[in-house]
Amino acid sequence: MYSGESLVGRSWQATVRLQDSGVSTEHAVINIGDPNTPPVDPSGDPNTPPVDPNTPPLVTIEDLQSSYGTWVGGRRLTPYRAVPLEGTVQLSFGVVRATFHFLGDYLNTSD
Repeated sequence: MYSGESLVGRSWQATVRLQDSGVSTEHAVINIGDPNTPPVDPSGDPNTPPVDPNTPPLVTIEDLQSSYGTWVGGRRLTPYRAVPLEGTVQLSFGVVRATFHFLGDYLNTSD
């Protein structure tokens, strides 16, 4: 996976395609931030400090109001509320399970 949004689902447009009837067409989104992109300051303050180049990218997952839910570490996500992914964690997209490994600047997912 690379920086940016990765759609998880049955859709042919999904970055991570899961062909299972328990997975929605557009089930979830995994977003990998670019550590070189400064954080967005909602106040518009131009004095927001720069991002440390050694900071790993922020990785989040968000359920897209899927029928059978997206689960992180055994907890069902609230639709449209992104949560961070760190370390090694079990993910479930409906009945499909995967393990997410965050390895600093190298990302790896496995079934």
